[in-house]
Order: sequence, then structure tokens, then C-alpha cells
Amino acid sequence: MSARRNVPRYCSRLVAVLLVGAAVSLLAAAILGNFPLSSTGGGGLQTFADGSGRYRVDEAFGRSRVHVVLGTGRILDSNFDVSAQDSRLPRWLGDLPASEAPISVRVFEASGWPARALVTRPGHPSVKWSLVGRSLRIPRGVWWPGVALNTLVGIAVIVVVCEGTRKLRAWNRKRSGLCLACGYELAGLSHRACPECGMEHQRG
Repeated sequence: MSARRNVPRYCSRLVAVLLVGAAVSLLAAAILGNFPLSSTGGGGLQTFADGSGRYRVDEAFGRSRVHVVLGTGRILDSNFDVSAQDSRLPRWLGDLPASEAPISVRVFEASGWPARALVTRPGHPSVKWSLVGRSLRIPRGVWWPGVALNTLVGIAVIVVVCEGTRKLRAWNRKRSGLCLACGYELAGLSHRACPECGMEHQRG
């Protein structure tokens, strides 16, 4: 019965951890998006497989920028799935609306680590916030697969760090003859239980 009673508590804790992880993931992506990104594409434009346009991808830690030039003298009359044209293009790019001009230039930016989570698209400018005398740009677009991946990675890192810290502290206390639970000095005590917290220890 006690195990069943604890299920709602465990579920609520899990939900809380996931929400906090997602919030931290989005905050980190927003911060990374405000760092400068220099052009690393060498100035060259790659051509799509069907010849319908060209593109260039600039990458930096936690941030990406994609320049897309659509059209080769003809009007694109349907939605254009950019990511399907070349496997080297990031999946957060998605598809583009129909172009109303023979040549259309679009610039997309995304931020987040390890995956991109926040996306700035043409026609949807970032929201500007003033914080501590500085203006921060917060993208409006969210790429949820990136948010999910970043959240899981962040939680995994926190769990590994916390568990490693706990094991290191227990090892250090055991080597020093201290109680593993509270750190009470056990030297010279004949009984197995810690007089401070009551935890039993093996004598050897």
C-alpha cells in the first residue's frame, strides 16, 4: 500500500523535474542566441539537389545561422521542404512558405545545446528584453524535439554529478572513519549504530 501511495508523489516530482529542465533548456538557448556568430561557411553557397536554390550554414557553439536563396529565375508556387533537399541542412529549418518573387533570400537562426531549441524565422522577429542594462533577443519559435533532447541531457548531467558527489563523499567519510550518513566521528565506538543519526555500520 505504501508503494502505491508514493506513486503520485514520484510522478509529481518527475513532472517538476521535467518542467524545470525544459525551462533551463530554453533559458540556456536564449542566452546562447545572444552571442555573436561569425560566418564560417567560407562565403560559398551550396546548391540544392534539384537546383531550386542555394544555401549556406554557419555554425558555432550553441548557435546556427542558415542563409537560403530560393529561386532560379522562376516563382516557387508551393511550400518548399528545405530539409528534404540536402541532408546537411539542420532539421529545425523545416519548410518554407511559397515564394512570391523569382528570387527569395531567407535567413534563419537557432540556438541551444546540444540541440537547437529556439528558432528565429523571417517575419517572426525576436522579442527584445532589457536586463541589467543590456538588451536580450528572445526568439519566438520553439523546436520541441531540441527542447526535449536538451532537457534529457541536462537531467542526465545533473544526476551523474549529484550521484558522483554522493559516492565521493561516502568514500571519503568511510576512509576517515566517519558515519556515512551524517559524518559523525566513529573512532573508538564499540557499537555498530551511529550515536548521532542511528545508522548502522559494519565493523571490520
